[in-house]
Amino acid sequence: MTYSVKDWAANFETDETRKRKALAWVPIPNKQDGLGFKRLASQRDRCELFAAWVLILQIASKGKREERGILARDGQPLDAETLSLMTGFPQPVFDRALTFFSDPKQGWLVGTQPETPAEPAAPDGNTGDAPGITAQSAGAPACSAATSASSALEGRKEEKEVNACAHTRASLPESLDTPAMRTAWDNWLVHWSTSFASGRPMPEQTAHAQLRELVLLGPERAIAAITNSITKGGLRKPLEPYQQQKGNHANNRTTSSRSFSQQNDYSGVTSKL
Repeated sequence: MTYSVKDWAANFETDETRKRKALAWVPIPNKQDGLGFKRLASQRDRCELFAAWVLILQIASKGKREERGILARDGQPLDAETLSLMTGFPQPVFDRALTFFSDPKQGWLVGTQPETPAEPAAPDGNTGDAPGITAQSAGAPACSAATSASSALEGRKEEKEVNACAHTRASLPESLDTPAMRTAWDNWLVHWSTSFASGRPMPEQTAHAQLRELVLLGPERAIAAITNSITKGGLRKPLEPYQQQKGNHANNRTTSSRSFSQQNDYSGVTSKL
């Protein structure tokens, strides 16, 4: 599993750090009245957890500029054993820290499982055992034809809803697909969901429209736009800071000339939620 620091760009980057290819330090918020900090302070091993958290931030800040916030080196995830070797702190401390901070209740780390190829599905959701029998109903006691049909329709409805969520978690367009952009896009989707949709995922059409605009910016400007919108709090789509937008008006004509090929790069690629 690969861990990344949630909202890294918004919480642990500044205008100064974004100019630097490599960091020798990392800015850490001094807020101590949030629920996350209170929950951390309530743990018996709070001192070890807090020390591990600072070390995790330091290590996450040492990657390439586009990979900051991700606990990985050369594409390989950093586990508790590796973190222990890098810092000299005990491995059990990092085992506990990775578990605690990635718990959804705490939510300071986001864990991502490596992608595995999906098993090919039988046509129309069938298992291949018998026509009209879905995977959900395979092996169940025999039912009437009406009940089987109803179960199949319900199963397909649930599958469609699940696929809709999975669809918005698919890969970014190739021109935006960097580790830092994936982290920023994940942070934006969480921010949008909690700020504007009461926890519901961003609609697929909205995600597509926003990604089409971000493709025209490129990864670095897209990350800056996402960070700006998260920081300001009331923006429903990623927008660059006003000064940068003003300076880029002259570049819009050049950018638009590339839009067709870049949007072709986007074609058929869904957003990542």
